[in-house]
Amino acid sequence: AVRAEDAGNNHAQSAGGSVSVSLTGSNNLLGVTNVAMVGGVAQFSDLTINPAGDHTLRFTYGTMSKDLPLTVAIGPAAHLFVSTSISDAKGGENFGVQPVLHIRDLGGNLVSADSTTSVTALISGGAIGTPQQAVSGVVTFTGLKIAAAGSHVVAFLGGSLFPATDTVVVAVGSPARLVLTTPPSNGTGGQVLSAQPTVAVHDLGGNLVNSAAIPVSVGLVGSGTLLGATSATSASGMASFSGLKINQAGEHTLVFSSGSLVSVNAVVQIAVGPPAVLSILQQPSSALGGQLFTPTFNLDVKDLGGNLVPTGVVLTASLAGGSLHGEVAA
Repeated sequence: AVRAEDAGNNHAQSAGGSVSVSLTGSNNLLGVTNVAMVGGVAQFSDLTINPAGDHTLRFTYGTMSKDLPLTVAIGPAAHLFVSTSISDAKGGENFGVQPVLHIRDLGGNLVSADSTTSVTALISGGAIGTPQQAVSGVVTFTGLKIAAAGSHVVAFLGGSLFPATDTVVVAVGSPARLVLTTPPSNGTGGQVLSAQPTVAVHDLGGNLVNSAAIPVSVGLVGSGTLLGATSATSASGMASFSGLKINQAGEHTLVFSSGSLVSVNAVVQIAVGPPAVLSILQQPSSALGGQLFTPTFNLDVKDLGGNLVPTGVVLTASLAGGSLHGEVAA
């Protein structure tokens, strides 16, 4: 409150007009800075100064002024403030620039006495990273990352303090791993698999990397032979194989790989296929009319993959220009 006085320092109750107040050397004074005299008194009610430190208030009434020096102390911790925003964000990779927050009072002053507040970073899917504790009012995060590409709002919570937010756009990262999107089907020996595999190229966050053509190859672990197009180049992040088949019956593991990218496996069961190839294992060198062949004929039946067809095959034998007698034992 400011009171008007006469030359003898007596309260001049009849004084009218208004009194204004300003902060010398700064415009950080908030509130109603011009108040009318009532009964020779101007009553200020909502003045605030944000920056802590030494200040001087100057009250002006007409041609007269009066300075009032005062010191503004740092207030209690009130809110979080993002002093360093997140940047250089790629799917599944640590942010290139990690966030730094300040704990501030209502006036925006750093509360350097606070080394106890713990701050958590969250997105819509939950917390990311590990909560960090303030050191002299400063909270520095490390190792924060977001998997999904796109725009995200990161909220920072610190107990009863008013929270802060930061918006970050996460870009698709570099190719990091292969993911099997269409697994190969089971099949039969030597025949093209009915469902051919498709492999996607993902970054560390699981986002499809469709910006580059990535060569992908497939190999067979263990015995057997893998035939067909065993290499494919990704288009829009997808590598599609065609014509793959395995000759040997049994369980097989296909390994899809591409340089330093994390590979992916697929297990395929190959059954013996239908009869396809007849082979003579043994035959007589000569024979006499009406007598048994010695040694007799010995044949096997295999599928297209060269696997022996064990049962269910009926063979017939015929002779051109004569008659043939005997039985076939399968």
